[in-house]
Amino acid sequence: MNQSAPPTKAQSPIKALANNGMLLMFASVAFFATSNILVKLAGDTLSTPASIITTSRFAFGFLLAALLFRGKEKVSFKSLITNPWLISRGLIGGTGVYFYNECIINMDAGRTTVLISSYPIFAILLAPLFVNESIKKKQLGYCLLAFIGLIAMTSPSAFAHGVALWDGVAILVAIASGFVVVIIRKLHKTVNTSTIFISQCAYGLLFAAPQATRIDRLPELNAMMVVLGSSLLVILGQLAMTHGYKTVTVSKGSSISLLMPVLTTVASILIFGEKLAPFDLLGASLILFACFKISTDK
Repeated sequence: MNQSAPPTKAQSPIKALANNGMLLMFASVAFFATSNILVKLAGDTLSTPASIITTSRFAFGFLLAALLFRGKEKVSFKSLITNPWLISRGLIGGTGVYFYNECIINMDAGRTTVLISSYPIFAILLAPLFVNESIKKKQLGYCLLAFIGLIAMTSPSAFAHGVALWDGVAILVAIASGFVVVIIRKLHKTVNTSTIFISQCAYGLLFAAPQATRIDRLPELNAMMVVLGSSLLVILGQLAMTHGYKTVTVSKGSSISLLMPVLTTVASILIFGEKLAPFDLLGASLILFACFKISTDK
């Protein structure tokens, strides 16, 4: 009987990395934070439309997943139109990414990521309904604390930069993101990582690509290089996060992801000179603290 050859010394570390859910989640945080900064640079400083940024990301990701994944991780294209949970993941995740990019362009990158990073509140509240992960009474108190933080950040007295509409859009994206995390966790029981990932790319392209064709002129070469760099980083982050949730619970994964808005905010302050007003800082602190406690409380 033929037996598969044992992994070589070079393959073993790679295999260990691919199966280390915690390390993958930390890697995704670094990729996402860097990508956020590049999106801000491309969209705000270099005047690149969100539709171009989003289309580039999804086209790049679609090709990568379709061409590189083989064997057990081969994309099941049929599932993209037959599995209702994959369709939901694609539609919600794809449109969410577009509006995420719009928020980063139209608001401060740090403010955007803090508001959208409130998604663990919604992931924790939705998880018991779909993946049988229980929620404790103490966590409900932290949810209330996080909601107070959202109110502090979005109240008229705290708002001093931009149209309040984008705050609302960011919170809607957070709700959608929380639901997507729960869907990913549910899908991992029956669907491989590449198919879950490519569902967002496929349905996101259906939403963003038609809008990209309506722009008057293409961005400059330097802007497109930044967009491509952001696309590559966010794809690596998405793949790392999606595969990480295969072994990491919604609670633990969500807590690790809270490092992303912190890194993005610090980088935004240093690079773009962004600032947080006192109420913004208070609200951000309450949101991140509450989400951390929600995710880690035993």
